[in-house]
Amino acid sequence: MVSKTDEQLVTKSEFARRAGVSAAAISRACADGRLTPALREHNGREVLAAGHAARLWRMGRREPSPLPELESLELEPLPPLPELTQAIAEGLPPIAESRARRMYYLAERERIELQQLQGELVSAAEVREAAFKQGREVRDALMALPARLAPPLAVMTDPREVHQLLSEAIRVELTRLARVGSSPLAPE
Repeated sequence: MVSKTDEQLVTKSEFARRAGVSAAAISRACADGRLTPALREHNGREVLAAGHAARLWRMGRREPSPLPELESLELEPLPPLPELTQAIAEGLPPIAESRARRMYYLAERERIELQQLQGELVSAAEVREAAFKQGREVRDALMALPARLAPPLAVMTDPREVHQLLSEAIRVELTRLARVGSSPLAPE
């Protein structure tokens, strides 16, 4: 191997002549960094290490450069994907069947999207949220009954009157909730 000190140094113009390109092309390659590793300083001038510059020039021009250490390298094949291996072992379906399945699933997806746009189909999260809000309203209304009914119930002694007052208050509250809430879960 030739050391840096023993390597032949040439001017940019001489290298351009040898490479069969203009001196401007070599200057651009030096400026944009493609030949920078081959630049040397000699007697106050920038020169190129000819062999190194030639290798860099070939690489920059995408010319194949033989790399003997890679030729002897043996690569192991990548293992196949388990799903693909299983599908191949089971036998792939004919292309017409695959296309028919794809068309069916695309049509199903479009049908679901249409039902969503028409309001016939809502997400489970929206249903859970609406049910939670309604349940909270009912709970709050029923929990407010004792505070509202405690004074009249305190003076009553007849169990039938207590039952009648409680039943009427619950019925009135549930009727009010049914009118006011107009459930987003109820069918229209």
